[in-house]
Amino acid sequence: MIMVSKPTLSVLLLPLLSLVCLTCCYDEALSYPPPNSSSSPFSSSSSSSLSSNITISWDTHVHSTSPLMFGTNDFLLGGGSVSQATQPAYHALMHDLLNVRFVRVHNEGLSDNWTNNRTKTWNATIIKELYDSYDIAYASTPVTFIQTIPTWPTWMFNGKLLPSSLWPAYAQLCTDLVKILNIDQKRSILYWEPFNEIDFTFSYDDMVQFWTMLAKSMMAVDPSIKVGGLTLSWARTNDMVQFIKTEGKMTGFLSWHTYFTGDSTKVTTDDILTKGVDSFRSTILGVQGALSSGGVDPSSVPLFMNEYNMLYDWHNAEPRLFNNIGAIFYASLHKVFMETQLTGANNWNAEDGIFGLMDLKNNPRPSAYVFGWSNSFLVGSLVSYTSDNPLLEIVAVYNANNFDNNNNNGADSPRLAAYIINKQNVTASFTLSQSGKYTLGDTTTKHNIINATGVFQNLPLSVTGTLTITPYTLWLIHN
Repeated sequence: MIMVSKPTLSVLLLPLLSLVCLTCCYDEALSYPPPNSSSSPFSSSSSSSLSSNITISWDTHVHSTSPLMFGTNDFLLGGGSVSQATQPAYHALMHDLLNVRFVRVHNEGLSDNWTNNRTKTWNATIIKELYDSYDIAYASTPVTFIQTIPTWPTWMFNGKLLPSSLWPAYAQLCTDLVKILNIDQKRSILYWEPFNEIDFTFSYDDMVQFWTMLAKSMMAVDPSIKVGGLTLSWARTNDMVQFIKTEGKMTGFLSWHTYFTGDSTKVTTDDILTKGVDSFRSTILGVQGALSSGGVDPSSVPLFMNEYNMLYDWHNAEPRLFNNIGAIFYASLHKVFMETQLTGANNWNAEDGIFGLMDLKNNPRPSAYVFGWSNSFLVGSLVSYTSDNPLLEIVAVYNANNFDNNNNNGADSPRLAAYIINKQNVTASFTLSQSGKYTLGDTTTKHNIINATGVFQNLPLSVTGTLTITPYTLWLIHN
């Protein structure tokens, strides 16, 4: 395991996470009540209560949010089991529960799994079957893909540092996949990564030279694609700035990966929900600030944190990822992504035994509901809000194109939604003050809950007076 210490931001960052394989699965012994469980969502072992004030100004629009902020990695699609990757139950959850519309296709074994080591070519039939499973499940719903070609197949070279004499052969292989997916199968996949986390083995100069050869070859067969880089194992801001300044005309996006820790046994739950979340914000602001200082407008190039999670150790599962703590962690990160205007983010990952939003039996973990709620309710316009308690967070979104016909303000009023996140191990009391043409009303407001008891959806909520939220709890309030 390679430990990387970031020199300027207080965050422990990632090694070669993508070496996870389907054989190292973990079936957690965690029983979690299903949504709308008969268990009480209001039970609490804590008798303490903190009082806070939360305000929302629904008419004060700050900037837009996007489903690209709430994406995931599809680990199964690049894996060795076509039947598992194409199972209808899995894709139904991806579409109906997660409602995810930004998918990075990545598995370290993809190049071996998708090629024929006898013919030394891509298996177009298998690739078609894999991608067709998305077409079937999503039908007319648009999905934006990042197609990652993580590394060269072992039949080309069995090692971490591809000799430069083989670069042209690998460039041709990458180009052939662009042709299969976008020309032959007409899938119009926009975003491409020709390698993954090679900054552990390549020097910066070699990495850029290698990327340039690959990008030129790939764009020659389809000039419409955006080839991104450098798919760094962590946010090496100096490298990013230098890369975009020298290769900016060709660079389709900048991408990097971020993890909080490599050993979650050494961090408390409060560390994860405070220092951990704050480290992600610092990383994003650090990238944006470095680009600005280097004379590059951060908004001029898409910025993708396209692999992230609580920890990067794939050998031992972290149980908190599978309960309400993991859900709160993701909801708080979604707030960070919205507030920092990060172009896109893909968690690691949608389904596996160690990290997945769903386990390998297609059972959704609580965090899966967070992605579904963010994609369904929090795409629109971020509005102005305040909380006088930093551990009782609020993020609110107004969507004029997502009408709620039962709103107390009349038919065809906009969708209003907000996360209220209690990141404390105590019950919190608060008042909610709203302003705007449209507000959440007492008779029509619903709230979804994830807490230590389970997941609950569409419960009625009166928003006047004092409200009480249990310890380590996420609310989604909406009309």
